[in-house]
Amino acid sequence: MRKLAAADFRWSGRCWEATVQLACWDGYQSRRGPYGIRDTLEPSKGEVRFVFAPEGRGGSALEEAEIALMQWPLEHGPEMQQSLLHELVEHYAALRPRYARFLGADYESAMPSVQRAEEFHSLLGVHTIYVHQIQHAGLPYVGFAFGCTWDIEHGLGVLMHGSRVVEIGGEDTAFTGWRAEQDADSRGPKNVAPGSESMPESPRPSPNLPRWEVARQPSQKFDALSRDDGGKGPMNRLRAAHTWIGKGVAYLCLLAVVAFVLALLAALLFRWIRSW
Repeated sequence: MRKLAAADFRWSGRCWEATVQLACWDGYQSRRGPYGIRDTLEPSKGEVRFVFAPEGRGGSALEEAEIALMQWPLEHGPEMQQSLLHELVEHYAALRPRYARFLGADYESAMPSVQRAEEFHSLLGVHTIYVHQIQHAGLPYVGFAFGCTWDIEHGLGVLMHGSRVVEIGGEDTAFTGWRAEQDADSRGPKNVAPGSESMPESPRPSPNLPRWEVARQPSQKFDALSRDDGGKGPMNRLRAAHTWIGKGVAYLCLLAVVAFVLALLAALLFRWIRSW
């Protein structure tokens, strides 16, 4: 495995990003399209987006300690993958019944029964790996974001501490930092990578909401698309388009009603004139 260097990363305006290749994810679905959709029907060659401090960090140059933290998941990719997929088989089996009604006729093709980890090759693909600036016992918290066949909107997210699976859920599980903080706090004092002390507090779902209501709360991923963009981000443009489309449909309906009323009045007037 080639050693990472600061030159491999680019500043996105919010976090440091790179593109890396992990051979252990060869052969899975290629999910490098927007929001983790498939960009090709060909299997992935292991290229993924690699992000450090997904919830914000200053734009100062990466420090050696941070690069060393990011090196860990690259050097331990196969063992992390083995642990992740082992846990996912059990989680997936419990998840399937919940999607039966949602997927309808596509249920068996989009979410078939899986008995072995190797069977996930045709069902999902990792598109982004998030390395959080939080660490514990010298091991980083790493999130894996997947596109999957059974949930195009929410995807699949796995948070790991070293090779231990912390949580499996929607894609936001991979990039929201409060889960990592919570797990690290439960295990003793946590460490934050140098230069990352200003990490913002992550919004946490209300503990009073039932599980399905928590899942319906706005995803931070979509909120991030329109943050600090002066109203010109993709989601703002989409909202604006929807607003104008809605107004246009409303105006057309109003015009149709007015035209119908005028036609009716004209017909009545015509009959009245003829009756004279």
